[in-house]
Amino acid sequence: MTTAITNFRSFMTTDKVKAAISRAAMGTDVNVDRMIEIVLYEVRKSPRLAECMTTKPGMVSIADACIEAVQAGLEPTGPIGGAYLVPFKGKARLMYAYQGLIDLARRSGEISEIYAEAVFEEDRFGYELGLNRSIVHEPYMDGDRGDVVAAYAVAKMKDGGLHMVVFSREDIERRRKASHGQGKNPSGPWGDWYDEMAKKTVIRQLSKLLPRSVRRFHKAIATDASDTGMGVSTKPASPAALREMSLARPPCDNGPV
Repeated sequence: MTTAITNFRSFMTTDKVKAAISRAAMGTDVNVDRMIEIVLYEVRKSPRLAECMTTKPGMVSIADACIEAVQAGLEPTGPIGGAYLVPFKGKARLMYAYQGLIDLARRSGEISEIYAEAVFEEDRFGYELGLNRSIVHEPYMDGDRGDVVAAYAVAKMKDGGLHMVVFSREDIERRRKASHGQGKNPSGPWGDWYDEMAKKTVIRQLSKLLPRSVRRFHKAIATDASDTGMGVSTKPASPAALREMSLARPPCDNGPV
């Protein structure tokens, strides 16, 4: 493994790869050397990602994912950085955390507030559609909240517009099962972070209601390797190219939050 790490470090620090990452970083405050060290660390700590650096196509795929993260202005360190490196059939791809998607949407300057939440069995939840759309959600705070039963996402536009999406557990499951192998695979993002992936699922659905001018957000949605089965390309770009439900629980009666 030491030899593989040495070879991979040499590959990531070649003039060609560093130049490609530097071009992607133009106009941003991304430190190229720091980004390369982040990628090296993330690959080393994951056995499945480490397998990707044992072949030339695998190493190229990691560099591609690094370039995509740089272009988005995110770091592939998980929720804090806004994205993950995920292995898929011997290659690495970039998967956006829902926090990363929200960050990209906020940067557009057109959205005053955007968020997503998961609803659990013991929470009190209700929502209303129509002319006066609203969501009421009171998380259960006195113990185990139970399983995820729904998720929702809301975007408030600076022009006064309001967009919201609510998915039931059935809606979420339908999309999970349509993903690449996740219907049968108990591990991976859906197995490890079901509530986070549920939030991301409704954020993706919400994207269909947002203006196309929120460009970086829509680009991330289009290229995201989240295995949701919704327009995800399974072929990474090469460095040369650079490139709604009604819950059974009654609404709270103290008015919408």
